[in-house]
Amino acid sequence: MVEDWLTRATLIQRVRDQRDEKSWREFLGHYEPYIYNMLRRMHLNHHDAEDVAQSVNLKVWEKLPEFDYDARKGRFRSWLCAVAVNRDLD
Repeated sequence: MVEDWLTRATLIQRVRDQRDEKSWREFLGHYEPYIYNMLRRMHLNHHDAEDVAQSVNLKVWEKLPEFDYDARKGRFRSWLCAVAVNRDLD
């Protein structure tokens, strides 16, 4: 579905509060499959993709409080992709 790929701006705003566990679970439910599939397209095997995805999730959780989403500057998924590439290179 197209709506599965839409940026959830209000969700991104909510997860900036690192104590909001409910929103974080919702965020993971929405974005974690995208992160995993992106890593697989980068030719990581299943287990490595899972490990790197966890590292990406942690980095995203650390960075979101200071992240200022502005659709005019770029797509949120592009930022996620950059985080994933950097985690994979590490």
